[in-house]
Amino acid sequence: MARADAGECAWFQNLSPKMRAVQLSLKDLPAESTSITYPDSVVSRGIGVEYGLRDLWRPYHGQIFLLAELLDLVEKFGSPNDETGDYDGYAFREFEKFIEIKLWIDDPINPFVTEHHRPHA
Repeated sequence: MARADAGECAWFQNLSPKMRAVQLSLKDLPAESTSITYPDSVVSRGIGVEYGLRDLWRPYHGQIFLLAELLDLVEKFGSPNDETGDYDGYAFREFEKFIEIKLWIDDPINPFVTEHHRPHA
């Protein structure tokens, strides 16, 4: 069974002690303002190579997907490996940790973000 609704990434959450999480249901995300990279955009676009990540090109890399394509992607390619643990040597291991969902408007997260957490212009 696909874990497309899991909405968690232990690797990313543990990257910094200041990380915070907001968990929204996929059904609450506006399709016209949401896009996906599979896995995250750094790996998908090959940007991580210049920072020492291995270059393991996959057929879904370099593409931007629509929210409606998420379940098909997970059914076809599976869920990324969200291994937890030590960050030492992570650049030498498989680095498909999560699917990046980009929300291009603030409305869905506004109820969860306080003024303290908003970037100052």
